[in-house]
Amino acid sequence: VKLHSYVVQFYHPYFSFNAELSGGTSVPIGWQLLAYLIEHKGEVVLRQKLLGVLWPDAVVNARTIDTHVAHLRKKLFSFNHQIRTVHRAGYKLEPVNAKSAAG
Repeated sequence: VKLHSYVVQFYHPYFSFNAELSGGTSVPIGWQLLAYLIEHKGEVVLRQKLLGVLWPDAVVNARTIDTHVAHLRKKLFSFNHQIRTVHRAGYKLEPVNAKSAAG
């Protein structure tokens, strides 16, 4: 996954996604969100940062991010990484057992 050059490859037994963007080609916002979280795996990504990256020229409510994350969580339930909510901050993509291993 490369967000800035917009190359996303994602495969799963139930669905797959492969896109290379150039010019006016668009990728669904949920996949852009996933790509950004993968690029910043293990880091807390602030909601405001996501709003600026995913909707740079629009006024969007932060709850929109929450909705897209909820949809991604449903699609990614069987993977070995999870999107964890960081209270009053944003989200973090981490291995499923990272929280229990951390303490």
